[in-house]
Amino acid sequence: MRTIRLTIEYDGTRFHGWQRQPGLRTVQGELEEALATILRERVSLAGAGRTDAGVHALAQVASFRTASDLSPARIARGASALSGPDLLVREALEAPAGFHARHSARARHYAYLLLREPSALWSTRALLPARWPDAGAMAAAVEPLVGDHDFAAFSCRADEERGTWTRVFYARWEPWPRGLALRIGAARFLYKMVRAIVAHSLRAGAGEVLPGAARALLEHPPGRARRIAPARGLHFAGADYADAGGGGDGGSDCPPPALVL
Repeated sequence: MRTIRLTIEYDGTRFHGWQRQPGLRTVQGELEEALATILRERVSLAGAGRTDAGVHALAQVASFRTASDLSPARIARGASALSGPDLLVREALEAPAGFHARHSARARHYAYLLLREPSALWSTRALLPARWPDAGAMAAAVEPLVGDHDFAAFSCRADEERGTWTRVFYARWEPWPRGLALRIGAARFLYKMVRAIVAHSLRAGAGEVLPGAARALLEHPPGRARRIAPARGLHFAGADYADAGGGGDGGSDCPPPALVL
């Protein structure tokens, strides 16, 4: 048996998320059907990030085990050809036997895009705020998030199975050609955590909350997140692994990947 690692790009607009769901089009479901055709066997695909409906991926990482001897390059070409035009396997390679896209990941990276002006091309992949926010206040709003914290106030699920503590390696708003982008990386993300952070940032940018209010939310969570930003601006940007065979460099700071749009 071999372990195959995939790097996948998709436009999440017409997908009901990553995870397989009966009767619905999902990324996992569509890829598993394509792989079953070219490998002549059923495989179970694991993803580094289980993205929600409408969320996109620049570099989703997935893995599966197979008895097939088909080359990684042919697997990538075949899976892409049998999937819709909004899903592409950018790369396939053979990984160490113990590699698992979800369980082996030491960091995940996301980007959330804001549009400064309306755009027909980007309307399904970035959010156009009703009013342009104060960038300085937005930057200050996410500064307290870096480190090990209880992110219960930024989760939309009442029963996070692994608890609500996690480590955020970096969180910052930075320019991109059409506006602002939140770049954030963490050991793991709670349910809709990034979208809740974006919603909080936008409130800070509009002057509705103080820029440092996140610190109080981390120290004394008032409950689950009640406001989240729309899914369309969110992009899974990559995952880090502890060894080169899994796709990471083993560093300790987990810097953000290049944002290729």
